[in-house]
Amino acid sequence: MAGGTRNSTTQAVHRAVHLLNCFTTGATTSLSVAELTATTGWTQSSVSRLLSALEAGGLVQQDRATGRYVLGLQLVALAGTALAASALYSTGHPHLCLLY
Repeated sequence: MAGGTRNSTTQAVHRAVHLLNCFTTGATTSLSVAELTATTGWTQSSVSRLLSALEAGGLVQQDRATGRYVLGLQLVALAGTALAASALYSTGHPHLCLLY
């Protein structure tokens, strides 16, 4: 892989993560392309392309009625895997089960 390709791929991943993090800051859980464009300062086409890729992976989903995007359920699966791999979970879970 050429150095330029690796850098552009890395940049795309950083941008995708930044776009996902936009959903965690603010009072609303859904965002429009225009809001994401204003927040990131990127072009509307760049935001739309990233959202399309994230949607294909289940990381965001679009409300067809409003056109707004929300975080996707694939993030729940990823979070569950991350939680199961954490030392806090493996240490605390048996004790919490005893309380129930």
